[in-house]
Amino acid sequence: MKKNILSVLFLLIICTASNAQDNTIYGGLRLSPNYSFFTSKLDKVSSGIGYSIGYFEVLELSNKINLQAEINYSNYAFVDTRITKVTETTRNTNLELPIMIKYRVADGFAIGAGYQFNLLNKQFRGQSIKTKVDGQDAETQDIEGGGVSTNGYFVDANLKTGTTLIGLRILKTKDILFEKESINVGLYLGFTIFK
Repeated sequence: MKKNILSVLFLLIICTASNAQDNTIYGGLRLSPNYSFFTSKLDKVSSGIGYSIGYFEVLELSNKINLQAEINYSNYAFVDTRITKVTETTRNTNLELPIMIKYRVADGFAIGAGYQFNLLNKQFRGQSIKTKVDGQDAETQDIEGGGVSTNGYFVDANLKTGTTLIGLRILKTKDILFEKESINVGLYLGFTIFK
Protein backbone atom coordinates (compact mmCIF):
# COMPACT_ATOMS: atom_id res chain seq x y z
CA MET A 1 0.00 0.00 0.00
CA LYS A 2 2.79 2.41 0.95
CA LYS A 3 4.65 1.69 -2.31
CA ASN A 4 1.46 2.39 -4.30
CA ILE A 5 1.00 5.75 -2.56
CA LEU A 6 4.63 6.69 -3.20
CA SER A 7 4.35 5.68 -6.86
CA VAL A 8 1.22 7.76 -7.43
CA LEU A 9 2.72 10.79 -5.68
CA PHE A 10 5.96 10.43 -7.63
CA LEU A 11 4.11 10.25 -10.98
CA LEU A 12 1.98 13.25 -10.02
CA ILE A 13 5.06 15.30 -9.15
CA ILE A 14 6.83 14.31 -12.40
CA CYS A 15 3.77 15.17 -14.52
CA THR A 16 3.26 18.53 -12.87
CA ALA A 17 6.96 19.42 -12.85
CA SER A 18 7.01 19.21 -16.66
CA ASN A 19 4.42 22.03 -16.74
CA ALA A 20 5.99 24.00 -13.88
CA GLN A 21 6.64 27.06 -16.05
CA ASP A 22 2.86 27.48 -16.43
CA ASN A 23 2.12 26.99 -12.73
CA THR A 24 2.69 29.19 -9.71
CA ILE A 25 4.93 27.92 -6.92
CA TYR A 26 5.09 29.54 -3.50
CA GLY A 27 6.62 28.47 -0.23
CA GLY A 28 7.34 29.52 3.29
CA LEU A 29 7.66 28.67 6.94
CA ARG A 30 5.04 27.16 9.23
CA LEU A 31 4.70 26.66 12.97
CA SER A 32 2.09 24.80 14.93
CA PRO A 33 1.16 23.79 18.45
CA ASN A 34 -0.31 20.28 18.44
CA TYR A 35 -2.33 18.09 20.77
CA SER A 36 -2.45 14.29 20.58
CA PHE A 37 -5.21 12.21 22.09
CA PHE A 38 -6.24 8.57 22.15
CA THR A 39 -9.27 7.20 20.32
CA SER A 40 -10.11 4.94 23.30
CA LYS A 41 -9.87 5.47 27.06
CA LEU A 42 -6.48 4.84 28.63
CA ASP A 43 -6.20 5.26 32.41
CA LYS A 44 -3.38 7.38 33.82
CA VAL A 45 -1.99 8.44 30.43
CA SER A 46 -2.89 11.94 29.35
CA SER A 47 -2.05 14.05 26.33
CA GLY A 48 0.36 16.91 26.32
CA ILE A 49 0.91 19.88 24.07
CA GLY A 50 3.64 19.58 21.46
CA TYR A 51 4.82 21.67 18.55
CA SER A 52 5.89 21.54 14.92
CA ILE A 53 8.08 23.86 12.85
CA GLY A 54 8.84 23.45 9.18
CA TYR A 55 8.99 24.54 5.57
CA PHE A 56 6.26 24.15 2.92
CA GLU A 57 5.94 24.56 -0.85
CA VAL A 58 2.73 24.72 -2.86
CA LEU A 59 2.45 24.05 -6.59
CA GLU A 60 -0.76 25.51 -8.02
CA LEU A 61 -1.79 23.01 -10.69
CA SER A 62 -4.94 24.95 -11.61
CA ASN A 63 -7.29 27.55 -10.17
CA LYS A 64 -8.77 24.87 -7.90
CA ILE A 65 -6.14 22.14 -7.39
CA ASN A 66 -2.81 22.48 -5.52
CA LEU A 67 -0.07 20.05 -4.56
CA GLN A 68 1.67 20.78 -1.25
CA ALA A 69 4.77 19.23 0.29
CA GLU A 70 6.40 20.02 3.62
CA ILE A 71 9.32 19.03 5.79
CA ASN A 72 8.61 19.43 9.52
CA TYR A 73 10.39 18.91 12.82
CA SER A 74 7.66 17.83 15.24
CA ASN A 75 7.39 17.04 18.93
CA TYR A 76 4.45 15.10 20.43
CA ALA A 77 4.00 14.92 24.21
CA PHE A 78 2.20 12.51 26.59
CA VAL A 79 2.18 12.18 30.39
CA ASP A 80 2.20 8.65 31.86
CA THR A 81 1.42 8.17 35.58
CA ARG A 82 0.78 4.40 35.49
CA ILE A 83 3.83 3.72 37.67
CA THR A 84 3.25 4.55 41.35
CA LYS A 85 4.93 7.80 42.45
CA VAL A 86 6.46 8.38 39.01
CA THR A 87 5.26 10.84 36.39
CA GLU A 88 6.77 10.11 33.00
CA THR A 89 6.59 12.73 30.27
CA THR A 90 7.17 11.16 26.87
CA ARG A 91 8.20 13.37 23.96
CA ASN A 92 8.32 11.84 20.48
CA THR A 93 10.53 13.93 18.22
CA ASN A 94 10.11 13.35 14.48
CA LEU A 95 11.29 14.59 11.10
CA GLU A 96 8.25 14.35 8.81
CA LEU A 97 7.41 14.73 5.14
CA PRO A 98 3.67 15.40 4.59
CA ILE A 99 2.40 15.49 0.98
CA MET A 100 -1.17 16.45 0.08
CA ILE A 101 -3.57 17.45 -2.66
CA LYS A 102 -5.60 20.58 -1.88
CA TYR A 103 -8.87 21.76 -3.40
CA ARG A 104 -9.74 25.46 -3.29
CA VAL A 105 -13.37 25.64 -2.16
CA ALA A 106 -13.57 29.44 -2.20
CA ASP A 107 -11.22 32.37 -2.65
CA GLY A 108 -8.51 31.87 -0.03
CA PHE A 109 -10.08 28.75 1.55
CA ALA A 110 -8.85 25.23 0.71
CA ILE A 111 -9.30 21.69 2.01
CA GLY A 112 -6.86 18.86 1.46
CA ALA A 113 -5.90 15.29 2.21
CA GLY A 114 -2.60 13.51 2.14
CA TYR A 115 -0.11 11.12 3.64
CA GLN A 116 2.68 11.87 6.09
CA PHE A 117 5.98 9.98 5.91
CA ASN A 118 8.17 9.74 9.00
CA LEU A 119 11.86 10.12 8.13
CA LEU A 120 13.40 10.01 11.61
CA ASN A 121 12.02 9.56 15.10
CA LYS A 122 13.39 9.62 18.64
CA GLN A 123 11.73 9.32 22.01
CA PHE A 124 12.73 11.12 25.18
CA ARG A 125 11.18 10.10 28.49
CA GLY A 126 11.63 12.48 31.43
CA GLN A 127 10.81 10.77 34.72
CA SER A 128 9.98 12.76 37.87
CA ILE A 129 9.64 10.88 41.14
CA LYS A 130 6.64 12.16 43.07
CA THR A 131 8.39 11.87 46.47
CA LYS A 132 9.43 15.35 47.60
CA VAL A 133 12.54 16.29 49.58
CA ASP A 134 12.42 19.84 50.97
CA GLY A 135 9.76 20.71 48.39
CA GLN A 136 11.88 19.44 45.47
CA ASP A 137 11.57 16.33 43.29
CA ALA A 138 13.80 13.65 44.78
CA GLU A 139 15.01 12.46 41.37
CA THR A 140 14.57 13.49 37.76
CA GLN A 141 16.12 11.75 34.76
CA ASP A 142 15.83 11.76 30.96
CA ILE A 143 15.94 8.50 29.04
CA GLU A 144 16.46 8.44 25.27
CA GLY A 145 15.14 5.62 23.13
CA GLY A 146 13.49 4.71 19.84
CA GLY A 147 10.44 6.80 19.06
CA VAL A 148 7.06 6.01 17.55
CA SER A 149 6.61 6.60 13.82
CA THR A 150 4.05 9.21 12.80
CA ASN A 151 3.32 7.78 9.34
CA GLY A 152 -0.35 8.24 8.59
CA TYR A 153 -3.18 9.90 6.72
CA PHE A 154 -4.33 13.43 7.41
CA VAL A 155 -6.96 15.98 6.43
CA ASP A 156 -6.30 19.70 6.32
CA ALA A 157 -8.22 22.95 5.98
CA ASN A 158 -6.63 26.37 5.63
CA LEU A 159 -7.38 30.00 4.96
CA LYS A 160 -4.87 32.07 2.97
CA THR A 161 -4.92 35.84 3.34
CA GLY A 162 -2.08 37.66 1.57
CA THR A 163 1.15 36.00 2.72
CA THR A 164 -0.36 34.30 5.78
CA LEU A 165 -1.85 30.80 6.08
CA ILE A 166 -4.00 29.76 9.04
CA GLY A 167 -5.03 26.12 9.18
CA LEU A 168 -6.12 23.01 11.02
CA ARG A 169 -4.70 19.52 10.44
CA ILE A 170 -5.91 16.19 11.83
CA LEU A 171 -3.45 13.29 11.57
CA LYS A 172 -4.35 9.62 12.14
CA THR A 173 -1.10 7.77 12.81
CA LYS A 174 -0.65 4.19 11.64
CA ASP A 175 1.54 3.12 14.59
CA ILE A 176 0.02 2.80 18.04
CA LEU A 177 1.31 4.53 21.15
CA PHE A 178 0.92 3.01 24.63
CA GLU A 179 -0.92 0.13 22.87
CA LYS A 180 -3.65 2.57 21.74
CA GLU A 181 -4.38 4.42 18.51
CA SER A 182 -3.82 8.15 18.63
CA ILE A 183 -4.95 11.18 16.65
CA ASN A 184 -3.03 14.43 16.50
CA VAL A 185 -4.70 17.81 15.99
CA GLY A 186 -2.60 20.82 15.06
CA LEU A 187 -3.46 24.46 14.46
CA TYR A 188 -0.83 26.07 12.28
CA LEU A 189 0.32 29.45 11.08
CA GLY A 190 2.29 29.76 7.86
CA PHE A 191 4.13 32.68 6.29
CA THR A 192 4.86 32.81 2.56
CA ILE A 193 8.44 33.93 1.94
CA PHE A 194 8.53 33.62 -1.87
CA LYS A 195 6.20 33.39 -4.84
